[in-house]
Amino acid sequence: MNVEIVIREGLATSTIGQIFKNHTFVDQEGIYEFLIPEQAAISRFAIWEGLVRLPGVVLEKKRAEQLYESLTWRKKDPGLLQQAEEARKQVFSVKVFPIPALGTKRLELAYCETIGLDRLSRQYRLPLKPARYRTQTAGDFSLKIKLESQLPLVDVTFPAAVFPLRDIRQSPDEFSGSFQAKNFSLTDDFTLQWRVKVNRMGFSFLTFRDPDTRHQVVPIFSSGRPVADPDGYFLAQVVTSLGEDSVAKKWPERLVVLFDLSLSMRWEKLDRAYEMLEGLLRGLPASTTCLLATFNDRVNFFSDSFLPVTRTRSDEMLAWLGESYQAGGTDLAGALRKVFPCFEKGSGPGCLVVISDGQATLGELRSVVIAKQVAETYRQTGVRIHCCAIGEEANLRLLEELGRLTDGSCLWVSETEDTNYKTGVLLGRLQQQMVEDARISFRHPVNRVYPVSPQRFLDGSFMSIVGRYASASSSSQAKIRVKYQGKELAWSPVVSFPERDLRYEEIPRVWARARIEELLRLIHLQGEKEEWIEEIISLAKQYNLVTPYTSFLAAPRSLLRPRAIKPGDPVLRVRTRREVVQVVAIFPFGEVKTLHYSRRKDLWETRFLVPPGTRDGQYSCRLVLVDNAGRQWTEEKSFLVDSQPPRVRLILSGRRVRPGDTIEIRALADADTRSLRAKFPGLAPVGLYYRRELKASVGWLKLPSDLPPGIYEIVVVAEDFSRNISQARVEVEVI
Repeated sequence: MNVEIVIREGLATSTIGQIFKNHTFVDQEGIYEFLIPEQAAISRFAIWEGLVRLPGVVLEKKRAEQLYESLTWRKKDPGLLQQAEEARKQVFSVKVFPIPALGTKRLELAYCETIGLDRLSRQYRLPLKPARYRTQTAGDFSLKIKLESQLPLVDVTFPAAVFPLRDIRQSPDEFSGSFQAKNFSLTDDFTLQWRVKVNRMGFSFLTFRDPDTRHQVVPIFSSGRPVADPDGYFLAQVVTSLGEDSVAKKWPERLVVLFDLSLSMRWEKLDRAYEMLEGLLRGLPASTTCLLATFNDRVNFFSDSFLPVTRTRSDEMLAWLGESYQAGGTDLAGALRKVFPCFEKGSGPGCLVVISDGQATLGELRSVVIAKQVAETYRQTGVRIHCCAIGEEANLRLLEELGRLTDGSCLWVSETEDTNYKTGVLLGRLQQQMVEDARISFRHPVNRVYPVSPQRFLDGSFMSIVGRYASASSSSQAKIRVKYQGKELAWSPVVSFPERDLRYEEIPRVWARARIEELLRLIHLQGEKEEWIEEIISLAKQYNLVTPYTSFLAAPRSLLRPRAIKPGDPVLRVRTRREVVQVVAIFPFGEVKTLHYSRRKDLWETRFLVPPGTRDGQYSCRLVLVDNAGRQWTEEKSFLVDSQPPRVRLILSGRRVRPGDTIEIRALADADTRSLRAKFPGLAPVGLYYRRELKASVGWLKLPSDLPPGIYEIVVVAEDFSRNISQARVEVEVI
């Protein structure tokens, strides 16, 4: 396992290469599940066939699954990467076939993420510890990391006991190191933590623009080939440290903790939830009073009133929780309705911490309704909600929405991670003040900026916008406006929109992901709409992103059609990746053909001659492919010459029938038979389809009720993949 990590201005790209070995004596399909951080998106996937790299192509999810199954059946080395079900949206799985007997298979994947900022601190985490398959070991493991920042770096730390980095280089704007090991047990995640130094406001402005047209996209809602992308992209980030001037941080006077004790919170999830609660109680000051409640199908309170959080009281709360029982059912909406009135019993600002996976199974289950109820309660009480979403199956979209609607936040905690950092983040969020009505504008014209509305974020954190620009400007001005504790603040940094800037090639993907995330949020709250799904699929194809509606399929760069032909003058069709601009076919019969691209079919095709008398069997064709960068490579493709029509034997449910009867027809045909159709005089043809349990193709003919008596002939037409056609006939008597 080889890992390379590059982090620049909070944008991290993690590239992972792995080689798997098959220790059995038969070909196997490999299934590999892995977890990525909550702000990450898969950007690259490939498998290797020997020394040849087969890069993944983004397709609609159902189409990718169909092609994968088709290629697996023909043993054509496919690989399929896709997102798990929506309930596990941070889990991705890779299926690879075949991993040859006693052989190996190499795969490569990369993902990009935006690393959060809390209390001017950031943490990068590489999930390595298995959540489901216990201890795993990498025979050879290597890791390289490089960190760059325009804001000064301070207090860079990493788990040196597990990952003793070597070749460390460190300066105020850069950190790098490496690690190698043999037979390395994946028992801990790799983390890197650092702080940035900011005096009230820090601003970073990153751009990407490729005037040489190497950056290409497919026009939205189009199935055509890629075109040059003329636009530039920018990412603007604002970091604030305004509360440092305050005499003291403001803790909430009253805090309710709602702890999920349903049966879905088991094993590692319950351990992480308990650790978050323990760290929270230990870190609260004595001035904060707390009310602890557990919920599943009902709500139970530790006490009838808010109590000061002393060390003794914290121990009592944790002991009470340890003696509580888990129960089936999760009535999240009911629990929220029951704890909100508790804030009316006292005075002073209040805050609610929800520690749960957010998977409601009782009461109100509709996320949009729960969100509306919480938003209305927030308008009446002003109680902020900070959610701790526990586990890979957490309902992140709902919990994030609850935090957003109440000027709170949401923290995702996986089953395998160390909770110390996240606990510190949660405690910091409880005392941090909100920066409101934050806006970034530019004198230079920009377009398609996300998010479009003013933002709120906690002081010590950051806000960002991502957008596009059409024209260059060497010097322009940004305008930053925020409100903090009722005061309006503004800054006017100088920015540049360059004609050419290739340093941050991940920004176009960040822009596309911002738009996709907004569409997915709308779908989660309002339900699916066709135009939203179409836009998600289109953007995912343009910018190489895996979504709930798309997958990466890695297969050879070209797919040959048809695979089986008969002697004569057939049409050869080749489907390639979009960057291919020329295809030449060299046939075993002495012909060399340049294929022509059909935009309507999205295929390369040509006619070639298979001489009459060519013996049936498998032949090889060599394809020479050239891409838009001038790179050239060859691929060997095999096809089958088949001149023999399929053989068919028919079995009827009965040879003597009456008008209005239904006749069952079973056909035993050669394995390469593509289609079977039964014809009866005066009736439309009926298809016969293969039934595995019957080991035959089956169809049914419904006879007309007014059919005259007599002898009739049923004709079954069979066609194979080479377009050879045969007929089988059988007579029936209508009495």
